[in-house]
Amino acid sequence: MFTGSAYAGRGLLKSTDGGASWQLLATATFAGAAVSDIKVNPSNPSILVASITYGRAGRGGEFPPTIPSRGIFKSTDGGMRWLRKQAGDATDLEVDPTNFNNQYAGIGYPFGNNLNGVYRSTDAGDSWTPISGPWTTLVGGVGRVELAIAPSNANVLYVSIHDAKDGTGHDGGLLGLFKTTNAWASTPMWTQIPTGATDDGTGVHGYCGYTAAFPNDPFSDQCHYSHVIIVDPTNANVLYAGGVPLWKFDGASWTEVSKTVSDPTHGIHVDQHSMAFAGSRLVVGNDGGVWSTTDGGNTWADHNTNLAIAQFYDGSVHASNLDFALAGAQDNGTGKWTGTNAWKFILGGDGADNAISSSSPDTNWAASYQNLSIFRTKNGADFFTADTGINKTGVPFIARFEKCPSNDDVMIAGTNSLWKSTNFFSGTSASWSSNWDGEGLNIEVSALAFAPSDATCNTYALGGSEGNLRLTSNGGTNWALIDPGNRNAVPDRYVTDLAFDPTNANVLYVTLSGFDEGTPGQPGHVFKTTNALATSPMWSNVSPPVNLPHNTVVVDPSAPATVYVGTDVGVWKSIDGGGNWTPMGPETGMPNVAVFDLQINDDTGRLVAFTYGRGAFALTSRGCSLSSTVIPAAGGTFPGTTSGTSALEASCPGTQPTGPERIFQWTPTGSGMATIQTCGAGTNFDTVLYMRTVSCANSAADVDCNDDPPNSEPPCTISTGQNRGSRITPIVLAGQTYFIVVDGFKGAQGNFTLTVTPPPTLSTTSTTSTTRPSTTSTTTTSTTTTRPSTTTTSTTSTSTTSTSSTSPTSTTTTTTIPPGSTLQVTDCAAGPGATATCNVTLRLAAGVEVATLQFNATVDPIATAPPLATSVGFVQDPSLPPPSQNTNEGFATLLVGWFSPFNPHLTATRLLGTLSVPVPATAQGDQMYRLRIIAPSGTSDGSTDVPLAPGPDGKLTVGRRFLVCDVVPTRTDQNGDGDTADAGEFGNGTIGNADVVAIFRASLLPDQQPPAGAPRTRHRFAAVTRQSGTTTSSAASGARCSPRCHATNGSGREGARRRWRRHWQALRWPPRSPPLGPQPERRRRETRSRQARSSCDQP
Repeated sequence: MFTGSAYAGRGLLKSTDGGASWQLLATATFAGAAVSDIKVNPSNPSILVASITYGRAGRGGEFPPTIPSRGIFKSTDGGMRWLRKQAGDATDLEVDPTNFNNQYAGIGYPFGNNLNGVYRSTDAGDSWTPISGPWTTLVGGVGRVELAIAPSNANVLYVSIHDAKDGTGHDGGLLGLFKTTNAWASTPMWTQIPTGATDDGTGVHGYCGYTAAFPNDPFSDQCHYSHVIIVDPTNANVLYAGGVPLWKFDGASWTEVSKTVSDPTHGIHVDQHSMAFAGSRLVVGNDGGVWSTTDGGNTWADHNTNLAIAQFYDGSVHASNLDFALAGAQDNGTGKWTGTNAWKFILGGDGADNAISSSSPDTNWAASYQNLSIFRTKNGADFFTADTGINKTGVPFIARFEKCPSNDDVMIAGTNSLWKSTNFFSGTSASWSSNWDGEGLNIEVSALAFAPSDATCNTYALGGSEGNLRLTSNGGTNWALIDPGNRNAVPDRYVTDLAFDPTNANVLYVTLSGFDEGTPGQPGHVFKTTNALATSPMWSNVSPPVNLPHNTVVVDPSAPATVYVGTDVGVWKSIDGGGNWTPMGPETGMPNVAVFDLQINDDTGRLVAFTYGRGAFALTSRGCSLSSTVIPAAGGTFPGTTSGTSALEASCPGTQPTGPERIFQWTPTGSGMATIQTCGAGTNFDTVLYMRTVSCANSAADVDCNDDPPNSEPPCTISTGQNRGSRITPIVLAGQTYFIVVDGFKGAQGNFTLTVTPPPTLSTTSTTSTTRPSTTSTTTTSTTTTRPSTTTTSTTSTSTTSTSSTSPTSTTTTTTIPPGSTLQVTDCAAGPGATATCNVTLRLAAGVEVATLQFNATVDPIATAPPLATSVGFVQDPSLPPPSQNTNEGFATLLVGWFSPFNPHLTATRLLGTLSVPVPATAQGDQMYRLRIIAPSGTSDGSTDVPLAPGPDGKLTVGRRFLVCDVVPTRTDQNGDGDTADAGEFGNGTIGNADVVAIFRASLLPDQQPPAGAPRTRHRFAAVTRQSGTTTSSAASGARCSPRCHATNGSGREGARRRWRRHWQALRWPPRSPPLGPQPERRRRETRSRQARSSCDQP
């Protein structure tokens, strides 16, 4: 699908399991381009043909720095490698449904090009020939080309051509619609189909350049944007042509089936982009979503109930209501979100900037649509024009305006100049006047920001489409150029956003679109000054380590050192004013999507990301409506007292934490296992300790929770000498904010001492010896990396000696900041004597690829857990080749490595495989093991290092074992977890001698077990049957236990915790409840097990 404003992509995605997983292909060929169509040979799926055109990126809509090759490409190996067969911007591709050799393509750069035209191939896309037609002699140039072959008769082909924007003809309109009935003849014969019925009668606008639904401005002439055709699968004379509305041609006449005029309530949205038939059902994709019809357009089904695809430009959040936001969406107006799974339409057009009153947020709002058409409402319902006085000359299509945080009446707005209103809500009608101290800026104002610390609303800044930065501190009377051309510290690229530190007007951040290559020698996308009000501000490049457009920036009012930026691939967070950055990707609930706006509210703690294509997402882990004490990242010891009433309650089973609470807010700078406890003489009451990330509210999931440490762990004594303190050891992530709650058991309260010990620093020195295959070399590398605000220094010393045999590699690394790419083992659980399977996950930063990889995995007992007695193992994910090295060093350490390059290279986040950990039979329920990755290393091409760091340590929790009666015979592994110890996987409903013997032997310690192969003495046992509350004795061979009994490995109180780290909640979709309890299948098994144990849990 090509829209004329398609986003530049990274390559092609391929799935071989019905969309469950995807593989990124052809990045070197297609990165930075847009794909308009792909065709797969139905008899050989390894053969593909694709049409490729240009793509744009960022809020400024820039082209990538290096525009890749476009045209028609072919692959014969399932998409791994591609060759270009025809040059030009390919906007469509159609294949004969009966013969893959026969193909048509449209080359159609919207602004005109001598390659534009209709092309044909009769050798499966290997060679292409231009086809002549009436379009070559018409006034106007050939622009975008759309094609449709009739499925019922492949000789019938329709061609729809846009009048190129080249200064001749009727630019942007429809050049013509043409049909042939001998498409594969040496010289096809063409007929032009009149289209005057679809516009004002002239036919020069056509279905893609005119709509009667907008009588005041029906001439859109946007055939470069919304333009698509398709033929009915059973009737070659019936054509559907989509532009602004959707029209149907029956061979003689036209009918507007989108009902934009006749019945818009039961019709479909405007601006059609894609159509496909599923049997007799026509599915249509447009700017409003997806619709379908099974009766040729007489009636339509709306498929957008929970489809989150809104392209938001800008948004606003309510001053006190968590569940309220406004947002302006491309071609879908301005919407209002009130906590449900949908946005309510409140203003039309292409939704743009908006604002919510600080003093009357429930009723007073401002909204706009294209070309800075601004409206206001003072009752939350009725909107009236509010842009009187603004000269719209030079106005951007999507323009910006901004409200002063401390005065609802003060607004500024940008065209190619600046405008200001001082009576926006209080006036009878809002009035505007010029706020520029000279001639027009002559640039597109692309970013605006007030300094919140200036309550007079006199300090604000603007940014322009060419990198201009201006600031006023006296309400616009005078303006200062804060990045003059003689210094030009900030690259001259499109300024997307500005943000002042809420407490200090001297601190100003700016984000830029585009790519580093667009300003050679001046990289970076986020810049910061700490003296913005000075005559010559100094700027620092504080960008995240990614070269892609940055669209928005926001500073946390409650913690001004915390900064968020939205990029073309998600959100990044810094907790030290831009010194270091952490990506907030899919693992937090935020998809890899372009984020155009970020809005934060200090009172509610609500941060909302407004994305261009996936709706809006709320970060619900930042705030706490209750009073909390911020503690330093380095942790420490903090005395406190609880008193008053209870507001929160932990999820620890049986704790009854009904006492008053104290809440602490902590943002660690390192990842790994932390220790948090209330042990010691400073605590004089029975505490309950828990930690949350989603918020401090009861609706949030507990990351970890504890009343009293179990007997398997060291005691946590308090002033009374009793084990009544609390201890948790959660896995924490650097940069993530956590809420630590000190509560009281059954209403207990008093004095406490909280001790917070962060994970060990990531600054480590480790030496690892690995044995590589022959013909490798001995390499010793020492690397030290430091990250000041603008400088990165790397020092590497290398000595290489060739050898024909295997040789060790020794690596010593010191790192002061966590790299953006990590490798970790995730949490898992298993019972004593069972084997735990723990996922090993690689998370790569945006743009990072790995060709070779190696790491050590080790398992360490925590506290009193016994050491491993059997070796750990590793099994790679089936999609990966077996590792070149997979060897053990003792029972607890494993060396894994792939020394031959992955094909394709690894990118993004993916599962490498599973670490199998045999839990000792002597382990006890609730004991734990630490799962660590040591010294991961990788290369991007077999020799160039990729910075990798160990991710947070994982935990293996030992489950509790329950003895049950019916355990023989052993059946098959039904759920694929590697054992047969789950409900339904053993027992036959009859308790016999074999069951009793198995239970007896299971109760013996290892040194009490009979020797292997020792004969079994035959015994006759009496079994117990419980029926209707009575106990009877019977022969074991015939005794039955009712209901059936099953054995299970329980997870224990703490093992039953569920980690929940998806901190972003999609505002479009229905809310997703954190998986605090067992998943459905496990829940069914555990329920059956509990029922069985309730009546028969002793031998």
